[in-house]
Amino acid sequence: LLGAVCAHCFTEIGVGNNLNAESGLALQTHGMEDRVGRYSQGRETPARGNNKERGGASTPDHFPPIISIDLDRPPMQRWVSIVPRFNASLHAAIAAFKADRVAYALLLSAADALLTVRRASDFLPPDELSELSSIAAIAAIPIGTLVALNGFYDLTASRKTSSRACTSIVAQSADGAVVHGRNLDYGLRAAMLNVTVVAEWRRNGRLLFTSVGFVGTVGFNTVLRHGGWSLSHDERDQGPLVANFIDLFLRHRVATFSMIRHVAEKAGTYTEAVAAVAAARLDAPSYFVIAGTQPGEGAIITRSRDADAGVYALDVPLGRWYVLETNYDLWVPPAHGDDRRHPAARALADLGPGGVTSDSFLAV
Repeated sequence: LLGAVCAHCFTEIGVGNNLNAESGLALQTHGMEDRVGRYSQGRETPARGNNKERGGASTPDHFPPIISIDLDRPPMQRWVSIVPRFNASLHAAIAAFKADRVAYALLLSAADALLTVRRASDFLPPDELSELSSIAAIAAIPIGTLVALNGFYDLTASRKTSSRACTSIVAQSADGAVVHGRNLDYGLRAAMLNVTVVAEWRRNGRLLFTSVGFVGTVGFNTVLRHGGWSLSHDERDQGPLVANFIDLFLRHRVATFSMIRHVAEKAGTYTEAVAAVAAARLDAPSYFVIAGTQPGEGAIITRSRDADAGVYALDVPLGRWYVLETNYDLWVPPAHGDDRRHPAARALADLGPGGVTSDSFLAV
C-alpha cells in the first residue's frame, strides 16, 4: 500500500503487495511533525512491518522515490533531470501496459497515429503539453503514447467499465483532526510499481503541493495542497464512452487528471477546491473526495460531466464523522461481489472517532 500521511505537511511513503493495491493514501491535517526529509534520505523508515504481518504476501513494503519539480522553471526543463533515472522503468511499464490487454495496446497504437502535439493541445494545458513533449524527447517515446496515458481515465471510464478500483475515506477524530485515506486498486502492478513516485511541486522556493503519480504522466488523482486541502479521485462508471470522446476531442475539455493539477496549483483553501471541482466541465463522470485542515472539512462530490450530482459532507453534530466512497453512487447499493462499502463502514465503526489516526487509517 502506498501512502502519504500529511500534516502541514508530514508525508509518509510505502507500497505493499497486499490486496491488488497500487497505491493508498492517508493524510492527517494537523498534529504531526514533518518527516519527509528523514524518509527520503534514508534516516528513518515508517513502521509498517510487512504484508505477511497483515495477512498478505511476505514481500516487504516498497517505498517509492520522492522527486522534486520546480514550477518556476520552463516546462520543457522541469523533467530533464528526472526522466533519465526512470527511462528503463518507463519503457518496461508501457510494455507491461500493452501486454495486459489487447485493448490497451490498440489504444496506444491509435494514439501514436492520431495524437499529434497540435491535436493534444485541445485538451491538455500548454504547460503540461510542453512537459510531456520534453519527456517524450528524453525517453524516446511517441508523444501520442504519453498523451493517451495522461488521458487514460477519460478514454476508458464508462458504464461498460467495471473498475472496482478505488476506496476513499475522510474521517474526523474525537479531537477534531481530519484524516483522509485512499487506495488505488488498479490491476496493473507490473506496469505501475517502478514508475510510482511522490512528487513535490515547488513554486517561488516553497513546497506548494505533493502528489502521488507515475513518471510519464504530468497529471494525477491524489494530491495534497500544503496547508490547505487534500483530494483523491475515484472512478465513476456511467454514461457511454463515445460521450467521453466527444467531450475530449470535439468540445476540447481538459483531461480529468489535468483538471486536478490545475486545481492544486490555483486553489489555496478547502472551500476554493470544493467549488472548483464542483464547477469543472469534465470528460467523464467522477467522484472527488476532498479534506481540509479544519474540523468539518471533508466531502464527497459526485460529478456528472456538467454538474455535481450531490455533495455529501462531514456533519459531526448529526453523527456523520466520516464519509466513504468506493466506485458507486452513495444512494445505490454496491455491485454484487464488490461490496467494499460495508466492510469499510464496519471497520470504521470498530475504530470510532477516538481511534482515528493516520496509522490506524491504513489498517481500515
